[in-house]
Amino acid sequence: MCHAIPEPSNRSNVKQRQPAMSGTIPDDAVPRASSPQSQAGTDSASASVKSRKDGRKTTSYGEEEKDLGLPVLEGWPLGSTVFALCLALLLATLDTTIISTSLITIASDFGHFDQASWIIVSYLLTYSGFLLIFTRLSDVLGRKPVLMFSILMFLVWSIGCGFSQTLKQLIVFRALQGIGGAGIYALAYASVLDVVPFRLVSAASGAISMSTACASLLGPVLGGVITSNTTWRWVFWINIPCGVLVTVCVAFLFPNETQSRRLGKPALQQIDWPGILLSLTGSSLLVISLEEGGVHFSWRSLFVVLMLVGSVICFLAFGIWEHVLTPREASMKMLPLFPTRLISSRVVAATLGTVFFTGFPFVVTIMALPQRLQIVNGDSPENAGLHMLPLIGSTALGAILTGTITGKFNIAWHLLVFSNVLMTVGCGLMSTLPTDSEIANLCYLYQIILGFGFGLTMASSMVVIRTEVAMKDNTVSLGAVTQLRQLGGVIGLAVTQAILNGDFRSQLTKFLSDEELRSVMLSTANIANLSDSHRDLTCRAYGRSSNAQMRVVTAFAGAAILMSIAPYLVDSGGLIETTPREENLATRF
Repeated sequence: MCHAIPEPSNRSNVKQRQPAMSGTIPDDAVPRASSPQSQAGTDSASASVKSRKDGRKTTSYGEEEKDLGLPVLEGWPLGSTVFALCLALLLATLDTTIISTSLITIASDFGHFDQASWIIVSYLLTYSGFLLIFTRLSDVLGRKPVLMFSILMFLVWSIGCGFSQTLKQLIVFRALQGIGGAGIYALAYASVLDVVPFRLVSAASGAISMSTACASLLGPVLGGVITSNTTWRWVFWINIPCGVLVTVCVAFLFPNETQSRRLGKPALQQIDWPGILLSLTGSSLLVISLEEGGVHFSWRSLFVVLMLVGSVICFLAFGIWEHVLTPREASMKMLPLFPTRLISSRVVAATLGTVFFTGFPFVVTIMALPQRLQIVNGDSPENAGLHMLPLIGSTALGAILTGTITGKFNIAWHLLVFSNVLMTVGCGLMSTLPTDSEIANLCYLYQIILGFGFGLTMASSMVVIRTEVAMKDNTVSLGAVTQLRQLGGVIGLAVTQAILNGDFRSQLTKFLSDEELRSVMLSTANIANLSDSHRDLTCRAYGRSSNAQMRVVTAFAGAAILMSIAPYLVDSGGLIETTPREENLATRF
């Protein structure tokens, strides 16, 4: 049962920084990355918070009172709701990576290996593009109905993917499936923290980060087992029983909204349609240009240049529009897709930049490593997934440790910096793997280092964002974190796949005939038809191209380090202290 909560005091929500590393924080506080600069620009987003007898909260912004929708839960209701939402997260996240170990088999089935990456990219493009959109739709229409719609859409197009008869059909259905997956991911992620008391935010952050990380990394294992023992189509059909279970859990365990909401003209007017159009168009044009450049079109071709210029124009227009809309959202009665007040805090801005660059190594590693294990080391899809278990286990452990550490010590931001360093080191080590058929034992050690970096950065970035922003921006800020991470992954995958294909083709032209080259680029299964000497040279060539791919990923991981240390460089007065926002403390205990 929720209890009435006292009005917050007027004391500042920024804790003075000390020159020494901070130690333990009280049990009733959760880390917040803050500084004098981070307070600037966020005061306008601060809200006075009122408590109602039923445990639900309303936040007033000026004269406007906005219901936050979901009650803060305790005990069994809290546990069952978090369980249901973690299941939903598992379902949506699993499909982003389950295809990785099946990709070679699917490409061989359809005979277009050079276009196979679109099976992944099409899903991730809509998946990342609709994350913020669904968070805003749920603000207008309510969490539960939008989540149920997303699950239904995901299931329908999962069935369609399984029945695809051509590669083009599969790519289109994957894109539509990604829209539903985005809704599940965004709303499950945001809703968990909506219903969790603030004192449990670190634990909840660790739990859902672990669910996300485990699902992302278990995907290749499950995909490999399915592909090795039955048809690849079950990679998509397996979503049906899992989706039905998630639907039942959400329908009966997820709390109802504070008030019923109706889809009508007033609700539709609150949606930032121009922002949605500009965001989706810019993302699509950018990914298409990166995916096709150097493969089907020259980088200097008119098509690629127009796509890149168009994406830049769309993103600039999006930024200008959101900047204009944010201070006028009350008068225009429209919720900005990305409130620019978020980046007025250097800590929030640095965190968003960090998660964008961490998306590169996370997505690329999950997708590229199973392919390397199959082509270079001769693994079956099942064994390729099993040989990634060190990465899976260390990522999950890293997420758990983050929840434990940030719940007791005031080092969320410092942990984020350390995790980026660990991730960069892991990526660099992975780029040095030998290219012979034997899997080096060091590969498992490198996976553990990289996995710890993944787990720590995913959970710590969420803790920092969750405790830094004002309550009314909680949902959209978490949506921004997940969208930027996935968008970084999509861009990284497109860039590195183009590099890998170009480098691989360039090496093969040195010793394969034109006919053999076309055969290998259509399906890597045709490598088995080459002579022994050419087969060995081809596998080694792919290994070298894979290492080149990881060197590019290492550079982007290094950019994440620079973004995470930016607040230290901007303000050299001391280390960044953390303490929760006043309105968050007042409403979440």
